[in-house]
Amino acid sequence: MKKKLKELKDILKQGLEPSQIAWCISLGLVCGVFPVMGTTTILVALIALVFRLNIVLIQLIHWLVSPLQLLLLIPFFQLGQTWFGGEGSGIDMELLKSTWEKGWIDASILFINLHKQAVFVWILFAVPSVLFIFFVSKFSLKFFGKRNRT
Repeated sequence: MKKKLKELKDILKQGLEPSQIAWCISLGLVCGVFPVMGTTTILVALIALVFRLNIVLIQLIHWLVSPLQLLLLIPFFQLGQTWFGGEGSGIDMELLKSTWEKGWIDASILFINLHKQAVFVWILFAVPSVLFIFFVSKFSLKFFGKRNRT
């Protein structure tokens, strides 16, 4: 039991330097709005493991922004459809209804295509967003860390 508690304590302490915290903040925020529902927890966990970040902190941040994922899902779909050419000027209920009436295969194809386009739009926004949030977070952590020491 003591060994398990020590392992848990080590996991909680991992990656608590300002730059690693800033990476957790930026990646947790941006990956938390990934436009494929049900995939963000695994995505964030894999990123934390690959880059040896604090998995608890990055998951907490990602869970806090999960309501934004729902809010941004339709705009990602609409931008993707507009940029890649689709019927009309974006996704709407009429398009979904008419596609569903054609059959579940057509609806599934539309659903998959909307997600592929939305993921591409997310990638275009994610890269600069991660870098911007990282530098702002790192600067803020260092600035407020110095202020609290004096």
